[in-house]
Amino acid sequence: MRKIVVLLLILIISGCDYGCDCVSDFDSADTPTDTTSYSKTLFMSETPDEFIEYLYSNPIDAEMKKAEEESKIYRTKDIYEFYMNYHTIWENEMNIVYGNLMDLLDDEAKTLLENSQVAWEEESINNSHLWRVVFDMSKGRGSMDTILILNQKIDMIRLRTFSLAEYHYWIADYFEFA
Repeated sequence: MRKIVVLLLILIISGCDYGCDCVSDFDSADTPTDTTSYSKTLFMSETPDEFIEYLYSNPIDAEMKKAEEESKIYRTKDIYEFYMNYHTIWENEMNIVYGNLMDLLDDEAKTLLENSQVAWEEESINNSHLWRVVFDMSKGRGSMDTILILNQKIDMIRLRTFSLAEYHYWIADYFEFA
């Protein structure tokens, strides 16, 4: 009983009441709605804010947001195809950034980047499989689960692209999206 009272007090003090969407503030930290609000935790502390803002205001996210707003699709299959299109776009962008970065590196750094990319790809695959298992264990599989996992994969690819872009920026003193 005491734990419940303490939890309720914490919620009241923090300004949340039962049923509020307290999680949305946390979620929006990594997916900003404008270029002045972004998470710097992914980046080196010395990376300029202007560069980080450039990454977060990228043309792919802008195009996707506009397409989502204009979209009139409702079937799960169509929603999946919509997000798969942006998954492919982000994956292509990541591969371009990776290739451009490889061109700037010496042999030792190339080996490190290759190893890092392989590890990232394995983590991405394992996370997707783990989510499928978690959904099966927790609630059974639903038609939207694949879309939820796909959205997670898009964000992982997007953030990996940002990391690769930051490396490129530090080496070449510039970066541009393809």
